[in-house]
Amino acid sequence: MKKIVLIIAIIALIISIASLVLVDKGQEENKGQDSFGSVSATNEYIATTTAWFNGGNGNTRAVWQISKNRGTLGSLVVTGAGDLEYDLYNATTTEFTDGNISSSTAMIASIPASMATGTYVFDVYFEGLLLDVVAGDTASTTITWRY
Repeated sequence: MKKIVLIIAIIALIISIASLVLVDKGQEENKGQDSFGSVSATNEYIATTTAWFNGGNGNTRAVWQISKNRGTLGSLVVTGAGDLEYDLYNATTTEFTDGNISSSTAMIASIPASMATGTYVFDVYFEGLLLDVVAGDTASTTITWRY
């Protein structure tokens, strides 16, 4: 009986040592292979675009809730000029209807129709993110944010 327990213990020890050696060898092979990602898995940006508004009625003022959660506005990427003029608001309250922005809502940015193509970095905290279409109906802008 003692011999069987001793044999099982020796086999378990050999398996443990072999697994440690193999794991260490795998780590050695992966040295110098850095990740090419720019952010960690929990810091990715979420994106939406104003392209969905193309072809709309340029005389209609509309408020769109981009995010109802707290987060950080990352950037605006203007990829195509158009006549869309809009404002981004920090929605400190969630009560907005029919284009009426609450008085307790702070403007983050006002984007003119003449905004030049490029990337505009904001890195601004918000309680909720609203897009208020002031005028126009065509543009191509990507808005990025993260929670």
